[in-house]
Amino acid sequence: MTARGDLDAIISLRAKIDNIDRSLMKLVAERMKIAEQIGIIKKSLQYLFYKQTVGRKF
Repeated sequence: MTARGDLDAIISLRAKIDNIDRSLMKLVAERMKIAEQIGIIKKSLQYLFYKQTVGRKF
């Protein structure tokens, strides 16, 4: 390969890596949103369970 060919290959690979990196960052952000939603749901369920168990004692 020529120097120009090597440079083109490196540029192409770098662009692919950048695209993969952006995709991974989007996935991480989506995972964080889902984890936050799961946390909210867990807290709600814990509160409802607490209300049920405390409500029975009175």
